[in-house]
Amino acid sequence: MKPPETDPTSIGNVIVSLGFITEEELNIAVKKFRASKEELLGEFLIRKTSLTEKQLKDALARQTELRKPTHATVVQAFNNARQTNDRLNAKTDELVELTTALAEKI
Repeated sequence: MKPPETDPTSIGNVIVSLGFITEEELNIAVKKFRASKEELLGEFLIRKTSLTEKQLKDALARQTELRKPTHATVVQAFNNARQTNDRLNAKTDELVELTTALAEKI
């Protein structure tokens, strides 16, 4: 996963993109947040910036929408899994051949 600073779906970036706080406010708050790590970033932003609970809920809903898999990502994941499965099957076939050859020599 991308670092939060570059991930457009990170909660901080979603909050900024919705105009609830500025990027500068986010950067200052994140520096303080990293030092504290006492709570979730959204809760921290509510306490330390002008962000409201309703805005956080709206941002979380938007984040969920942004992170929903698309058809393309599902197809890519399926293809990756199929390729991995094919490689495992090939290795299994190799092991069976080697085991059979070894058993014949015993």
